[in-house]
Amino acid sequence: MSKLIKRLSGDFTIISNKVFRNKKLGVTDRGTLCTLLSLPDNWNFSIRGLAAILPDGVTKIENSLNRSEERRVGKECRSR
Repeated sequence: MSKLIKRLSGDFTIISNKVFRNKKLGVTDRGTLCTLLSLPDNWNFSIRGLAAILPDGVTKIENSLNRSEERRVGKECRSR
């Protein structure tokens, strides 16, 4: 999976408007990406871990991550 780079300001995550304006991303995919960006750097990533903090099931999260990776969204959404 692509490495996501994020910028934090206090307890806020600054997310590029490219995420929200990307026509390749549906609303579920945008929400999944924003959730990933909001997690601390030391968070142990897993689909089951995401399912524990999101109302969506494992399959929906896995499909969202696969779509984002196929569309190379992580590369497009990098920030400093």
